[in-house]
This record gives sequence, C-alpha cells and structure tokens, in this order.
Amino acid sequence: MDALAEIRGIYFDECDEFTGLLEGYLAAMAEGRATSEDINGAFRAVHSIKGGAGAFGLSALVNFAHRFEACLDALRSGRVSVHAAPIDVLLQAGDVLTNLVQASRDGATLPIDSGLLEALEAFCGGTPKQAVPAEFAIEPEPAPAEEAAPPAPSRRPVTVRITPDADLFRRAIDPRVVFEALAGFGALELTCDTSAIPPLDSLDPLTCHLAWTAVVNTDATPGAIVEAIDCFLADHEFTVLDGSDADHASAPANQGDTPSPQADAVAQPGPAASADAAAVAKPEPAAVTAPGRRAGGGTIRVDLDRIDKLMNLVGEIVITQSMLTERATMLPKREAAVFVDALFSLNRQTRELQDNVMAVRAQPVKVVFQRLPRLVRELERSLGKKAELKLAGEDTEVDKTIVEELADPLIHMIRNAMDHGLESPEDRLAAGKPQEGVIRVSAEHRGSRILISISDDGKGIDRDRLIEKARSRGLIAPDVDLTPEEADNLIFHPGLSTAAKVTDVSGRGVGMDVVRRNVEALGGRITVESSPGRGCKFTLGLPLTLAVLDGMIVRAGAERFVFPLSSIVETMQLDSRSVEPLPGGRSVLRLRGEVAPIIRLRDLLGIRALGNEPNVVIVETDSVPRLAIAVDEIVGQQQVVVKNLESSFRRVEGVSAATILGDGLVALILDVDALPAMTQTSRRAPPMTGMYGAA
Repeated sequence: MDALAEIRGIYFDECDEFTGLLEGYLAAMAEGRATSEDINGAFRAVHSIKGGAGAFGLSALVNFAHRFEACLDALRSGRVSVHAAPIDVLLQAGDVLTNLVQASRDGATLPIDSGLLEALEAFCGGTPKQAVPAEFAIEPEPAPAEEAAPPAPSRRPVTVRITPDADLFRRAIDPRVVFEALAGFGALELTCDTSAIPPLDSLDPLTCHLAWTAVVNTDATPGAIVEAIDCFLADHEFTVLDGSDADHASAPANQGDTPSPQADAVAQPGPAASADAAAVAKPEPAAVTAPGRRAGGGTIRVDLDRIDKLMNLVGEIVITQSMLTERATMLPKREAAVFVDALFSLNRQTRELQDNVMAVRAQPVKVVFQRLPRLVRELERSLGKKAELKLAGEDTEVDKTIVEELADPLIHMIRNAMDHGLESPEDRLAAGKPQEGVIRVSAEHRGSRILISISDDGKGIDRDRLIEKARSRGLIAPDVDLTPEEADNLIFHPGLSTAAKVTDVSGRGVGMDVVRRNVEALGGRITVESSPGRGCKFTLGLPLTLAVLDGMIVRAGAERFVFPLSSIVETMQLDSRSVEPLPGGRSVLRLRGEVAPIIRLRDLLGIRALGNEPNVVIVETDSVPRLAIAVDEIVGQQQVVVKNLESSFRRVEGVSAATILGDGLVALILDVDALPAMTQTSRRAPPMTGMYGAA
C-alpha cells in the first residue's frame, strides 16, 4: 500500500470514530440534556471530517459538512437556541454525513435531498429558494432594539496571503483545493512567489517552496473566507486582509508583537458582522490538520488485525504453557520442582499479558447503546406510541468483536418491545398505566460474562396466541400442555409472531430466531421472562472475551470436558446418602438444607460408562439457581484457549466451544445454561458420533 492510500485509510477510520461520537452528541441534543461540551463536540467532529475530506479533494463531503458545521456553529455561538432548533434536521444531517463518508470511502456518489439542504440553510438564517417544511422552520431571533442591523456587505477586493509550511505536500494537501474554495467567493486573481525555490540539483519535490497571494473580488465576510479555507491550512499558514487592510499590512500574522491581520480586520470598521469578525479574530483550529495525525501524543492508532494476531499469539502461549505443565509431571521430583517454579512465573506473566491485550480490545457497550434513542424516537412516530428509553451500565466494557455483533440483536428486541410489547396510549390509560411506556436496557458484569437485559412495562407475551400458532403449524401436539416458560420460548421459533398484522416494523416472524442464533454463535445465551399485563424481559448472557477463559477440566467416561470457572459454585465428592430419587427417574441432591437437580454428564451426552461417578460439580445457570452435575473425575483448573467449534465441525447441543489441552487433544467447553433444557427434552442424548465415534 502506498503512503497516500495508507493515510486515506487512516482518515476514514477516524471518520468512523467521529460519526459515532457525533451520533451520541446529537442524541443528547434530541433528549434535551445537551451541554455546551456536547455542542462543541459535535462541531469538532464535523469540522474534523471536513478538514480531512478537503485534503483528499472530496468536494461533495466537504460541501455538505460545511453546511452542517455552520448549523452547529449557530448553536454553539448562541445565534440559534438548542431548544428552538429543529433537531430532526440535525439528526437527518448526521445520517447523510455518515452515508457520505461511506460513499466517499467506496468512491461512489450519493444524491442529497434538496429539502434537507434548504432546511440546513434556513437553520443558519439563510434564505431558502423554496419554502421550508413546517417541521424544519425556526423562528428567527429578533435583533436588539438598540442595535441596527449591519448593512449588507458590498463587493470589494479581499487579499489572502498563503504561506504554507514546507510539509504541505507530505500532508497530502493540494493547494489547488484552496484556490477552488476561494474562487467560489468571486473573481480570483492569483500570483505565485517562487523566490524560495532552491537550485534544481538540491530540489526536493516533496517540499513546498512556494507562496501565493490571492485577491478575491467578493461581498463575503472575512469570517466566511477563513471558514472556507481553514480546513486545508493551519492558522499560521494564511492571512485574510479585508479591503484597504491589504495596502498597509506587510508582514505575516503572529510574528513578534505585530498584531495579526485578522485582529486588524476586527478593529477596522466595516461591513463584517460581529460574529464573523470574531471568527476572523479567533478562527477555530482544525481538530485534524492532516489525516492520520492526532493532537497530543497519548494515543496511537493500531490496526485491529494486529491486535487479533497478538491475541492469537497469547492463546498459543497458553496452549504451550499447558503442554509444559503436562510434561512437568513426567520429570523426576527434584527437576520438576524447579521446572514448576518457572512455570508459575510464566503463568503469571502470560495472564498479565492476556489482561493487557484484552484491555486494548475492550470497548464500552455505549458504542451500541447510543444508537437506541434515535431508533425509539423513529418508532414512536411510525407506531403512534409514547416511550421512554432508560439506559444503564453504558460504560460496561466487553470485547470489541462482541460489541460489533450486539447491534442487530438489540435493534430487533427494541423494535419488538415497541411494536408487540408496549400498548397504544389509549390502551395504557384504560389499563391504568401512564400513557408513556418505559423500555429499559442495562449492562453489567457477572463473573467472566456480561449480562444485557432489555425489558418493557407493556402487555407481555401473548402465550395463547403463540401456542395457537405453534399448534396450527404442527410444532406442538394438540394434547400437549406447555408450562409458561416453554410457551414464552416459542417466540424464538422461526416463523412465529404474536403480531395481529404484518407492518413495516415487525410481524413476519423473522427476528427473534435470528437474535438467538447470533447470540449463541458468540457463545452466549438468551432467556425470556414475561408477566401478562406487566411486561417482558429478555436477558443476554455473553462472554467477556472470545479468546481465553479460566476453566475446570473434568472427565466423563474416557472423555474430558471443560466447565467455565465463572459458572461453578463449588465441587465436592458425591455422597449417595444425599441423593434422593424423584418420580420419572430424576434425582435431587440435598445440599445444606437446599436441593439441586442432579444430572449425570455421561448419560446426558451419551458417553459409555467406565465406573461410578464419585464427584459432583455445582453450577449456576440462567434457569436453575443450582444444578449438580455428576462426573467421573475432576482433573483440575487451568486457563484454556477458546476455539470456535461450528467453523471447524458443527453445532453441538450443550457445547459452546472447544479447546486444546496440554497433551494436544481436543476437549469440549460445556454450555452450562443449555444443560437443564437438554434434560427436559430428553433424558438421554444420542451418542456424539463424528467427534469421538459411536459410544
């Protein structure tokens, strides 16, 4: 990849960050909780996108970002009140800006709605060519009675002196884009100073030795000219001289104690409005003077692929460490003692390395949560419902891969909550509820997992309707009675929906089955709790990382399995006197005054028995607070590397992933949340042929 293409890639990566930040700032404005920092942050994000776009000659992106930026500047300067501003216009502009960035990345063109452009112009106090829609209209702020409106600027020559730094070309800035921006204000007369060009034998073609003087015959204010070119050049690389100022200004700005020409422009009486004069006197510095260069030296941009490779390397180190531990058992005791001490040191360093790499990959779920307020507002308008979205735990961090995969499931569930869950305002009043429904989305750490819950205070799942549809499709027999939990879980079956009619939002029975499939592909689980008339709650349990976990290795028959250590409450030897049989061939374990269902792992997975099962592992699951799992042997605890099973083999019920043990053999990582459901559907699963052969 050549240098310019690499810089271009860095710029678009930064644009992704800026558009994400912008969405959060605009959401704060829409919810009425925006601070001055939110407004300034939104302005800086758009300004940075515009600056980089100018460096690459992306004129469509520059022009739209410039209009957008002018609206945000009107907000931050107080010319337009945040409460009186048409926030829908800004939200729509944010979407268009994001789409323009993507189109520019792909080298495509994107048409922009003329109505939006006129609305942006009206936002800033311009005069649109056509009437602005009523929802975009804003009341102009009346001018103070004691101040007369400034006269309209007359056309006059404005001089712009351009003295760029020597690294202008290395910053991938073509001075022609500056000249084109100036030509947009009126007739342009350009002269070039070539006196600093060195002899040809010592000329560096990447070093800029030129300076220019541009005279524009225009009625634009100096502030508007500064605003048009400061996205290409740094503040010290140009000066703007209005009218007669050019005749007696002989030095560039900010040299010694000489006042800057911008300050002269403010001091001179003239047609420039006070806001424009302020803009000339103190232009806003560009947040990114060149793509890929960041203000400050506290951070560095690293390609995610490199971090993934580093994480994979950590995983390989963990596997090698397990192999060394396995070999240590074969050494004589004296040599093994020294070797084990070294292994303990290696284990500590490996864990520290893993924790630091995971910290680099971690991202707050706020990246996903900040998209939801906008979605709820749009659904309010389309469905005619009222809803309040409450977010909690936005700073909870999780692996970047999981954050990226969370967006679609959350959007599906929010749409379902708005369409199926919440009643219309009239129905809520009739049921004794407030007109406005409440949707809560929260995130929290629970051991080595993250729990994300989505709940609403609507009418809950219509179980009778789900059961009726399931029977009509032959999914359940007519004479089978389902428990409330089993009925609720029908919502995850493909093609089932409680919607009375199909709408643009939902009703086709497509969504929740996809949500469950996506969550399970990440090694997670999704559960549902519904209370008729009171609401519904979905809970997603996801691993914090998809790379490494602490596990407990057990043996069932001749095979070894891994329990995630975060799910284990305790382990113990199985005392037959504490086991009590139940009707139907099931048993429970009495444990300090409490009972826990007990299952035999080898029976559940169809593994040939080699003897008694003298050990038991007590685990916590989403559906059963305590579950006792009888195993033949508890081998020990160690860190294991998580390997996706579906990509190499196929999906196996009750198994979330696989790992490689110290002796080089594969062991399956059990999904403890799926084990109780397996005992309900079948007391004995079919033998796992294809992985170990027939049992």
